[in-house]
Amino acid sequence: MRVTHRLWQSDLMRTVNRSFEQMMSIDMRRSITKPSDNPAGTEQLVRLRSMMAQNEEYQKNTSSASRWLTYSDSALGAATDCIREIHELALTGADSSNDLAGMAENIDGLIEQMVQIGNSELGGRYLFAGNTMGFKPFENTGTSVIYRGDDTQMTTAISAGLSLRYNVPGSAVFESTEASLNTTVDWDPEANMSTRVSDLFDAQGADLGKIRITDGAGLVRVVDLTGGVTLNDIQTRIQAANPGISVTIVGGERLVITDTVNPGESIRIEDVQGGLTASVFGIEGVGEGGTLVSRNLDPAISDATPLTELRGMALPLGSINIAIGDSEEPTTLDLSGAATVGDIRDTINLAFPQLNVDISPVGNRLNITSSGLVGFSITNVDDTDQTARLIGVEGTALPCRPFDALFDFKTAVESEDLEAIRDLLPEIEKIEDRILAMRASVGTRLKLAEDALSTLEARNFSLTETISEVGDADMAEAIMLYQGAEAIYQASLTMASNIYQLTLANYL
Repeated sequence: MRVTHRLWQSDLMRTVNRSFEQMMSIDMRRSITKPSDNPAGTEQLVRLRSMMAQNEEYQKNTSSASRWLTYSDSALGAATDCIREIHELALTGADSSNDLAGMAENIDGLIEQMVQIGNSELGGRYLFAGNTMGFKPFENTGTSVIYRGDDTQMTTAISAGLSLRYNVPGSAVFESTEASLNTTVDWDPEANMSTRVSDLFDAQGADLGKIRITDGAGLVRVVDLTGGVTLNDIQTRIQAANPGISVTIVGGERLVITDTVNPGESIRIEDVQGGLTASVFGIEGVGEGGTLVSRNLDPAISDATPLTELRGMALPLGSINIAIGDSEEPTTLDLSGAATVGDIRDTINLAFPQLNVDISPVGNRLNITSSGLVGFSITNVDDTDQTARLIGVEGTALPCRPFDALFDFKTAVESEDLEAIRDLLPEIEKIEDRILAMRASVGTRLKLAEDALSTLEARNFSLTETISEVGDADMAEAIMLYQGAEAIYQASLTMASNIYQLTLANYL
């Protein structure tokens, strides 16, 4: 078969083009340009870039939350300054030697300033409106301030499984709340073997699972406590698994687990299969001398809890004085007939319909609230009857009426009612305390956001570095490969140019 000049020329051009494509295919930036270059590396890159995208999303969320919290903190700081100025005016107005003329106008301006703070914006959204859009959350009618926002607490994801609440609903700062008094005494009832596990640790309870007990002789027993209802169930199952182990309650507050057969030797208790029973009870670990003691069991109180089971309770109880609102004379309430926690609640609730006494969901305490935004106080009857202090209900509770109290202050100034001004001083102080507490909460969350942002930035740098190690080209190697391919390409061009110097005369 005769090879024509045209076929020979085409083959030569293919060689030149192939050399050029080989030279241009060398990527000076990436070591992997297609999956077939490195299948394992490609899979790793896909995973790393996905993590990078998620991390950048968390960064964006955290930056936005941090900015929102920063503006909220600034607004609450302005509100604090404003209420402090009002407090100074109230202190001045309460002094009978001061002229009140012109003070009302000043108060009016400060109330309007508080409203403007409540209507603070960031990027066209109101900081204290909750999740409502399109209108200002606070409206000053001249005699009161209306809140048109909602109570939504907005959160954003700042890490895997971690969300941050970044807003402050206006209702939490500026709306009125009832007077509330938490008892100052933690009523810890004594635990016994009939105490329910669900009532332990202030009603948080414990999920019972399997534990491993190794006694002083090295005998190992796995005890399944799943489904146990009372402390007696725990005692029975442990002692049935190893009769040499004793389970008792000391002082009505702690479990004591003792190896009675091997005194002086160590006893070990561990959780099994990811359980948390031993950890929650505080008995996980090694007990030197053959004894392990749990943490305080803190059984929860209920209406049926006898007062005789409460530590530090001296029976019979005496009486307490309760004053509601502006009542000048308190009412004496006899509690001597109370035998249970429920009896105390019922006695107060029946005698004072304005008060509501409940068992606090956190801790063994009573929570007393008033209705109708009125304050109340509970005191001892006299020096010989300290019942109010004994049961922890001694104290004064005031409602918090941020705007209503300020309008009342303005009215008192206008009417030159010095007594009313003095009565409002504690309420104004409580408003300041609430705003300060809310600002502290915002500050805590802002610190969390800033810490999270630092962590995310460090993680972003680490991911970038890893992606570079996996996918970026080795510059020295890439340059050498490129120079080699370029030399081949230049050689191909030189060869082609020499061949194409042939003319028709060469064939004659």
